[in-house]
Amino acid sequence: MTKNENASDMTTARRALGSTGPTVFPLGLGCMGMSALYGEADRAESIATIHAYLEATPAGTDALLDTGDFYGMGHNELLINEALRTAPTAARERALTSVKFGALRTVEGGFTGYDGRPEAVKNFLAYSLQRLGRDHIDIYRIARVDPDVPIEETVGAIAEAVAAGHVRHIGLSEVGADTLRRAAAVAPISDLQIEYSLISRGIEDEILPAARELGIGITAYGVLSRGLISGHFTRDRALAPGVTGLFGLLCLATLFAPRPLMFYFGRKFATDGTPESTAWWNGLWQYEGFRTTMNRMTLVWGLAYVAEALVRVFLAYTLSTGTMVVVSPIMIYGVLGALGVWTAMYGKRSQAEGERRAAEAAAAEAEAAAAEAEAAAAS
Repeated sequence: MTKNENASDMTTARRALGSTGPTVFPLGLGCMGMSALYGEADRAESIATIHAYLEATPAGTDALLDTGDFYGMGHNELLINEALRTAPTAARERALTSVKFGALRTVEGGFTGYDGRPEAVKNFLAYSLQRLGRDHIDIYRIARVDPDVPIEETVGAIAEAVAAGHVRHIGLSEVGADTLRRAAAVAPISDLQIEYSLISRGIEDEILPAARELGIGITAYGVLSRGLISGHFTRDRALAPGVTGLFGLLCLATLFAPRPLMFYFGRKFATDGTPESTAWWNGLWQYEGFRTTMNRMTLVWGLAYVAEALVRVFLAYTLSTGTMVVVSPIMIYGVLGALGVWTAMYGKRSQAEGERRAAEAAAAEAEAAAAEAEAAAAS
């Protein structure tokens, strides 16, 4: 096929999102980077980008704008609202919105989990409709499955919104084949949003066959492997030691605090969060052996991640960018896995040592009590 034929094909092409979803232009516009996570963004440039995308979409073909209510804590939806209000009428009428919901954020921008309860779905939807300035959302999907809520309940709540006219279609994001089947048994699913590219092909084993079987479309993101295939994956991006290195430094810094970081991590994972279990964990701090264990774990984690970051700095300027793309995640997860194994083994060994010392102390106390009783009897 010639270049001109390819261009002509793109201007007239349409893609149906599954057997039940809308028919849209083959290229959607992900708007996340206009509000969060990819560094600072220029508002005017972002709005101009949305306008250009809508105007480039052929007449008679709908354009898909993808956002999330947690992108910039609502900023992205408000941005899209402004872009649509200021777009030419013909372009505005071509816009379809795909919205992800459910992510819980902190004031500082952190993620604390996902909420897929039916009442939460209704709440998220109400706010999104208001921020977008629309009476419906074209595709609504939870960003990640809430582990505490069956997907059937979450999808059922969206299905109620479909029946009420507030949502046109139900989508999913980042789920496996089994979840796809369970969701599709409740209501029609238009598409699954998930990473898929020449580099990231994990969905081909189970997820893609299940989607085809169920008539569910795939809305792929990261199709250029986050810039690698397009030639925009720079050495600095392959390096990216900041997060792990800063975490290592944070660990080391907390050694000078009243309690080190691993004390709080341990409390998070070793207790059920009740006041009783929290008080039990806090009470362990009085024992010297426990304090030594927490400090040593924090020291090892801190040194390991600082060293890992420094090694990646060195390798980034020694190896090719393509090699670093492979090596970097191996190092990150390799160090994490090794630390996890070491922590489990060291924790068990420290626990056994603590139990041995407690048994020895109890035996010594019992022996002393027996000797005292014997002396008292003799007198």
